[in-house]
Amino acid sequence: MVNTTSGELSNVAIEASVWNLDGMCPYYEVSEKLTVPSKRTVPIFEMKYPKSKNAKPVYFLLLKLYNISDYGILSRNLYWLHLPGGDYKLLEPYRNK
Repeated sequence: MVNTTSGELSNVAIEASVWNLDGMCPYYEVSEKLTVPSKRTVPIFEMKYPKSKNAKPVYFLLLKLYNISDYGILSRNLYWLHLPGGDYKLLEPYRNK
């Protein structure tokens, strides 16, 4: 987690989920209650996907940072990724949708 703000982030959690092109979620993890000092980068957990046995060649990684007290989202990022040595050609059928 990267905290680029001038203040400490406390009582927050991170949710990481992976989604494949079939709309399935093969990976989901939520952190415990976190506190991250200002202007710091802190490792939270190692994502086990795409190291799993049945990893799909193209997948989406959704990361959410939220307040535990009210579940208010502070940050939401979606990444389109592929396995090493792969490419995004599997997305071509979705181009005009």
